[in-house]
Amino acid sequence: MMIIFKNKTLAFFRESRMAEYLKIMSIYQTCKYRGVSFLKFMLSREKDIDGYCEKFLRKRKIIFMLG
Repeated sequence: MMIIFKNKTLAFFRESRMAEYLKIMSIYQTCKYRGVSFLKFMLSREKDIDGYCEKFLRKRKIIFMLG
């Protein structure tokens, strides 16, 4: 009985969640490549990673110039 339940759970994850998982991993890799925090990007609720990166780099440049 437990084996059947476990197999159904794994099949559910594979079929329905794989596309969402791949999207999140793609966003994570993009953030890592561009040097921005994945968590901060997700919490910002921005939809456009390019726009977020521009804002992030602008803030970073201003802080560098002031400090």
